[in-house]
Amino acid sequence: MNAPSEPELLDLQEAATFLAISPRSVLRRTAAGELPGFRRIGRAARWSRTVLRLWILRGCPVDAEAFELAIQAASECQGVPRHAIHETALEAGGPPAETGPGVLIQGDREGERE
Repeated sequence: MNAPSEPELLDLQEAATFLAISPRSVLRRTAAGELPGFRRIGRAARWSRTVLRLWILRGCPVDAEAFELAIQAASECQGVPRHAIHETALEAGGPPAETGPGVLIQGDREGERE
């Protein structure tokens, strides 16, 4: 969870600092559809810290749209078993719902566990 001093929505400079890349790279990757979490609020450009953090944990997949759809699908699956959310997210290139013993990760073969 974010500390009170960490805003959820980042401006261009904050997103660049968070990702340790230049602001120009943030804009270029966002325009190319490689960087998730972008939203416009009026004329202001903002990036979601949570989405960017999940994107980094997932290994920075190139297809940002599929990644965001997987996050959205996982968050809308109230009451669905975790393994089903996890598998749906992986199919779309999204973040794993959870990792740990007994949880499949991308690239696992049937029967293999972490």
